[in-house]
Amino acid sequence: MAGEMHKEELEEGGEWYSVRKDMEEIGKKAGAIVKVEPYDQYQGPKGKVYFGAQYVGELWVGNFEKPYVWYFKPEINIKLLHSVKSAKMSKYVLVDYLKKLKESLPSHKPFAVIPGEKPANWSTPKLKKEQQKSLLHLVKSKYTIVER
Repeated sequence: MAGEMHKEELEEGGEWYSVRKDMEEIGKKAGAIVKVEPYDQYQGPKGKVYFGAQYVGELWVGNFEKPYVWYFKPEINIKLLHSVKSAKMSKYVLVDYLKKLKESLPSHKPFAVIPGEKPANWSTPKLKKEQQKSLLHLVKSKYTIVER
């Protein structure tokens, strides 16, 4: 690495924010999860690509002017077991490439969460007080609560 990149550079207003948004958009259109991480201020961030909980490789930006050229580097087991090669392509070709890769891989858990992470749109449902009381009543009726 030539220079340290900070997470703030991936946030709104940061130097690499547009690249992060493009990586996340590619993942969304391809049916994948792209977890964008800071890597190097001169090479850009890297995006770890997952299908469900299955890690399939890394996504890199190849040039720093729009339209970007993207690099996909498959994870070693995906590379060896499924003969997937590294690729350099445009955004729309990459989306199709990842869709085809997803279809060619053995089934995966579509709603699995990456260990230690939670989806960005994850939230607990808001319950009204009456619903909270009835839920508590249901729990108490099914289980005996013992203080220790």
